[in-house]
Amino acid sequence: MKFNQDQLAKIKAAKQALDERKEQLNSGKDIDDKKQISFADTEARIMGKKGGSFYYAYNTRISVDADLQIIVAQHVSQNANDKQELEPALKAIQDTAGRLPEQLSADNGYFPGDNLQALEQSGIDAYLAIAILRTVLI
Repeated sequence: MKFNQDQLAKIKAAKQALDERKEQLNSGKDIDDKKQISFADTEARIMGKKGGSFYYAYNTRISVDADLQIIVAQHVSQNANDKQELEPALKAIQDTAGRLPEQLSADNGYFPGDNLQALEQSGIDAYLAIAILRTVLI
């Protein structure tokens, strides 16, 4: 009987976490399937891999010194992609190293406009790999 009561308490806590998150993120609207919450870890987010598999996880990011090949900063997020991760990465570098780098290189996941604006404001000489666009003129 105690086992059933413990299970029921866990289910109620998970339901409360879902309701609070739904209200916080969507204010009365249904939560998108991609924003589901794990009952075991309510802070983990559903993330996908190539090939169609999905799992609850966190995304970790590291910043590495190009010359010394050592990790100079790291941070963990709930975001599945890099689009919102440049400013937290810069903050982590500033907090750890006491200054921002003179140069930075990153992949195309960091390319959206907000990140470009943050880089421009920081004064960092940045190099972002971008997807090559093929244009056909008719």
